[in-house]
Formats: sequence, structure tokens, C-alpha cells
Amino acid sequence: MDLQHLIGSEIDEADGHLHLWRLRSPDAPDPRALAAAYHARILQSKARIAHLGVPVEVATALLEHPGFEIVGEGGGEFRRIRQGGIGSTDMTGVRVVTAANEPAIYEFLKRVDLIGENREDLQRVFAANGYNVFIAEAGQDVAFGSAIHGNGAGWISYVAVLPSARGRGLGRRLMAILLAELDKVSLTHSDLDTSGSPAALRLFKRFGFVRITPLELKLRFERRM
Repeated sequence: MDLQHLIGSEIDEADGHLHLWRLRSPDAPDPRALAAAYHARILQSKARIAHLGVPVEVATALLEHPGFEIVGEGGGEFRRIRQGGIGSTDMTGVRVVTAANEPAIYEFLKRVDLIGENREDLQRVFAANGYNVFIAEAGQDVAFGSAIHGNGAGWISYVAVLPSARGRGLGRRLMAILLAELDKVSLTHSDLDTSGSPAALRLFKRFGFVRITPLELKLRFERRM
């Protein structure tokens, strides 16, 4: 069965690495068949290195082929049920921004590869119940995050820190600020979506978020010459 129509792919122009992802589809193919489709797509591309995130069952089948290795846990949707417990927040260098600051927000998110060319993706952060903040150091914006709420639920999005400013606790400060704002409202839960970097997963779990979508594993493939 040819399932390659369910797989998207892109070559990184900088390093020639192939990145693959599952396209949205109502189909639920057999994991081994989907693994075979991923494998075929990679081999056809002739890329030396490939990266993908797949469900555990698909990963298990792919690991039967030479060249694949697990490199981490994949992303997904996470949920925080409890409220409170944040305590005081450090607001040094923090400024709340609105739709009038959309150009600056868009350029910042492009710098950290969290948004593409479609600026419409940003509109949800300017909802009536939105709370958007920059954190600045030495006059430069180094972190951004957004929190919105509605219908009894909260949503955290676009949590980002410049690479040059990482490792200094800014992500932790940013999450505390956003959650403290959501905690002012009575919510049943707050959700967020993440691509699954190890640092991001550790950060979100620290604040009580738990995975609510099936676990995926990140795989790396290197063609053996």
C-alpha cells in the first residue's frame, strides 16, 4: 500500500537535512505500513540525514531498518489542570503588547522559527482576552509569550526566547508571568502545544503540564555509505 501521500517533507537549504511530518488525514494506516512509507520517502530523497517525529508504534517499526536512532521525545499538546502556586513574578523588563505591536511580534517569532509567512496565524493572540508580553534585557527584546482564555479554558502559545539569551531562566520567568495572568480567571484547564525540544518539555512539566496527545518519538536517520 502506497501511503506516501500522507507524508510531507522539506529539505533544509542550509544543511541539506530532510524533515518529514504526517499530513492531517482521516486515515489511520497500519503503523508498519506507515513506517514503510516513511522509509521509502527517505530513500527516494537521497538525503543523507533525515528527521521525523512519529508515534511509538511507527518508531518501533522504523528502528528495524538500519540507520535509524531515537534522539528524543516528540511534541504534542499538554494540559495543566490545577491553578495557583505560581507565587510572585519578576516583572523586570516586561512590557504588555497589543495588536499595535504586531510587526515587532511577527519579526521576533520569525527570528526564532515559530511562525512562517502567514501573518494571519498571529491574529488569535490579539483576542479580547489575550495577554502578550515581551521581556527585554539591555533594551533588546529577548523573550515573548502569549496567553489567552475563553469558554473556561486557557491557552499558552508562542513561548520563545532568543538563542543568545537561553540558559538564563527567561523561559521559566515567561511561563510564570503568563500562568499568573491566567490564574486571575477561573479556568477548568490551560493547554499548550509544543514541537518537543527537551528544554521545552522540561519547562512545561515543571509547571504542571501533562501530555494529552499520544507520545511521539523523534527519530534521526543517517544513510550508511
